[in-house]
Amino acid sequence: MAGAGKKTFTAGEVLTASDVNTFLMEQSVMVFGGTAARSSAIPTPSEGMVSYRSDIDNIELYNGSSWLGVGGEQFISSGTFTTVSALNLSSVLTDTYKAYRFYLLWKGSNTTDAYLRGRQNTTDYSSSTYYAGGNAGTRLGGTSAYGTQNAGAAFLAGSHNSTNFSSIVTTIYRPSATQMNIHTVGYDDTNVQGYHNSGSVLGMTNFNGFTFFPATGTATGTYTLTGIKF
Repeated sequence: MAGAGKKTFTAGEVLTASDVNTFLMEQSVMVFGGTAARSSAIPTPSEGMVSYRSDIDNIELYNGSSWLGVGGEQFISSGTFTTVSALNLSSVLTDTYKAYRFYLLWKGSNTTDAYLRGRQNTTDYSSSTYYAGGNAGTRLGGTSAYGTQNAGAAFLAGSHNSTNFSSIVTTIYRPSATQMNIHTVGYDDTNVQGYHNSGSVLGMTNFNGFTFFPATGTATGTYTLTGIKF
């Protein structure tokens, strides 16, 4: 196929074989600006329909009951937060993906560590032991390592003060609704430090979200959550 480009057909226009073999074949994936536009144009989609969402630059397939992203890393949500004691992401993790990625740029109201805790619907999970460990290094040559288990606590997700923003990328694995596993990599601009941490916690009955929070004070920043298909 030579790549004829896009053509807008008019009502009553007779399609030629050339139109079908070029323009129509190349425009078989429907393009929409978002879910609202798609629902308006296709109120009752059929299984197997494919659409492209320009708002998130992803292809989605209708499986007979819902539109799902086709392969790779799929956008779920994003947002900003200002001087909050906790960022709660409730009911955002499902069986659609086994792994999720949480991108975060943040700074605290004072010098502090930051944490992640599993969430069941709208309640933080704090009735079991969180296991975590990791290490860090600075460009000045300093290194550190830690290992911990905290009953009802959380995973260490990074640290810094109120002067600069720090970045965190956390991969959250959800092999089941009872188990949370994470791996976090980040950069603390205040201490010129890069770090990575891993951890796990078992025993939840409906692990479908998580909470990010500073150990003391408040946090300000932006985040994006994506799902990863294997």
